[in-house]
Amino acid sequence: MNPLPEQAAVETTIRTMQDQSQKFNVQVSYSIQNSDELGTKISDLATEYDGTVDELVLDSGEGLVINLTFSNHKHLIDFIAKCAKEQKLKVTRIEKDDENNRKIKFIKEKIDKRISSFRERRKENRENAIRIKLLSFSIASLTTILLGLNGLSTPSKMVLQNVAFTFSAITTLLTAWDTFFNYRGLWIRYTGTLNELYELKDNLEYLSTGENGNISREDLDKLYQRYQNILNETNTTWGELRKEHKSTSNI
Repeated sequence: MNPLPEQAAVETTIRTMQDQSQKFNVQVSYSIQNSDELGTKISDLATEYDGTVDELVLDSGEGLVINLTFSNHKHLIDFIAKCAKEQKLKVTRIEKDDENNRKIKFIKEKIDKRISSFRERRKENRENAIRIKLLSFSIASLTTILLGLNGLSTPSKMVLQNVAFTFSAITTLLTAWDTFFNYRGLWIRYTGTLNELYELKDNLEYLSTGENGNISREDLDKLYQRYQNILNETNTTWGELRKEHKSTSNI
C-alpha cells in the first residue's frame, strides 16, 4: 500500500472511488507523547466526522498508528483536512474497503477447502472400491480352483472343500460390505463433485480477471448459490445411496 499523495490528489481519488455504499479504510500515524490523550482525541475526531476507530497500535518507532473506517466520502475529506492542520497527525494510507473482494476471498477459501476435502474422500473411496473388488475376484477365483481339483484323497478333498466354502462365505461378506458402503458409487459422486468445484473455481478466477478485476455482486451471489447447490446435490446423492441400500436389504 503506497503512501498517501497530496491533499488535492487524495480528494480526487476519493471522488472517483465514491459509491453510496462504499467504505474507506484510513490509517493515521502520530509521534507519541501521551497515548491515552491521543486515543481520546482521535476517537472524538472520528466520531465528529462519522468515522469509527478500528485499532490503535504502537509501531517500532514509538509512534501510534490508528486505523479508522469511514462510510461517507465527504466526511472523510473533511477529516483529512482536519488532520492536515494538526502537526503531529499524518494520514499515511487510504484505501477502499471493498466488500466484493472480501466475498471473492470468502468464496475462494470455501471452494479450496471443499476441494481438499472431496479429493481426500474420492481417494479413500476409490482405494476401498478397488481393494474390495480385487479381494472378491481373487477369493472367488481361488474358490473355483479349490472346488475343481481332482485326484485327491477323500480327507484332503474334504479339507479343500471346507476351505473353499469358507472362501465363498468371505466373498459373500465382502460383497455385502461393498453394497453397504457403496464405495464405487461414492467414488463416482465425489469425482463429479470435484469436477464441478474445479469448474466453479475457474469461473471465479475468470471473472476476477475482468476489467479492474471487479465482479458484480449479482455474479458473486450466483457463484455462491452454485457452490451451495453442488454441496446439496452431493448430500442428496449420499442420502439416496443410503436409502437404496436399505430398500435392497429389506427385499
